[in-house]
Amino acid sequence: MAYNATGGIQRKKSTKEAQIERTVLRELEERKRTWDINRGQFEKFQQWYIEYRKNIWHKDEYLPWLLYENEISCLRLTFDVCERVPRRKPYGGKGYTCD
Repeated sequence: MAYNATGGIQRKKSTKEAQIERTVLRELEERKRTWDINRGQFEKFQQWYIEYRKNIWHKDEYLPWLLYENEISCLRLTFDVCERVPRRKPYGGKGYTCD
C-alpha cells in the first residue's frame, strides 16, 4: 500500500519523519546533559530511538490514515468509472459491479 503512495502522500510522510527526527534530537540533547555515557553509545541510542518513534508513528497514525486514503481513492475511482451507482456483486460475490 505504501509503495503505491502518491507524491503528495510521500511528501507528507517525509515531512512528518523529519519532524519526528527534529523533536527526538531536541529531546535527547536536553537529556544528554544529565547522562553519563560516551558519544558512541549516545549516537547508537539516538538512532535506535528515532527509528522507534518513527515506527510507533507509522503503526499508530500513518498506516491507518493511508488505509483510509486508499479506501476513499478506491471509492472515488469506482464512482468515476461507473455510469451509475455500483451495486454489490450477485450470489455473495465480493466487491461491486456496474452491470
